[in-house]
Amino acid sequence: MPKAQSGGKLCYTQNDKLNGENMEKIEGSVQVKVTTGMKVRINPEEVEGKKHKGKEFVIASLPWALCGTEVVELDNLDGSRFSPAYDLSMLEITDASV
Repeated sequence: MPKAQSGGKLCYTQNDKLNGENMEKIEGSVQVKVTTGMKVRINPEEVEGKKHKGKEFVIASLPWALCGTEVVELDNLDGSRFSPAYDLSMLEITDASV
């Protein structure tokens, strides 16, 4: 199964506290198995990401190969179809809990 990078970065500042202890800043990405029901956004670096800034979508299908790339169906949060085949490399996962 293809994997996508999560757009969620773990960032903590020196002022954030966990159990009374200061935390250092941490940045990174996580790879997850793409499944239906995950919430995503279009990478803000992409042209469509700027057009749909702040908008979330739901993955409505398992990934499949199309013209040399991995794609998924995307739905709007209200259940209406956004795209029948959107390139996974242009997406950032915002919620992987399904």
